Amino acid sequence: MEGTTQSPAQNPNLFAALAYVPLLFILTMLQKGDDPVHVWHAKNGAGLFAASIALTVIVTILFGLMPLSLLGIFALVAWASRLLILFAVVFGAWNAWNGKQWNIPVLTPFAQKIPLEKWFKKGAVTVTPEATVAPAETPAAPVESAPQAPAAPETPVAPSEPTQATLMPEDPTPPSTPAA
Repeated sequence: MEGTTQSPAQNPNLFAALAYVPLLFILTMLQKGDDPVHVWHAKNGAGLFAASIALTVIVTILFGLMPLSLLGIFALVAWASRLLILFAVVFGAWNAWNGKQWNIPVLTPFAQKIPLEKWFKKGAVTVTPEATVAPAETPAAPVESAPQAPAAPETPVAPSEPTQATLMPEDPTPPSTPAA
């Protein structure tokens, strides 16, 4: 033996293959999100995961609505569709392990539209302690603002609740003072 074989951990396609295991597409994006091949496989894995969740929801709803006479046939269809998802996971992971891209019929065009690059940005912002705290001896420079237009005079606003003046009409005669 000459040592030409690679251990599974050294295979550069390991994360591409792991992307097809449910929820491990997140790990692939976190580790290899800057490689377009790994992103492609992560999108397919995310699409398979979304398809399996949608299938589970649909099957659960339809089992509740299905008449008893059709439950056996429907159970076989649901079981076969889950096997189809499992086949896509295994075949996609196998092809990714071997460095190939396999287009999953119907699913890949939709899966490739998932914006994983936006959700898992690699190295977007690195914050250092020096950048977050300004030195104490440096005063902040005044910020010049654009000249503002003079404020408009305030107009009286009608009260929302009736006041004493609105409940009783004003008497034009001044109040009389009582004689002592």
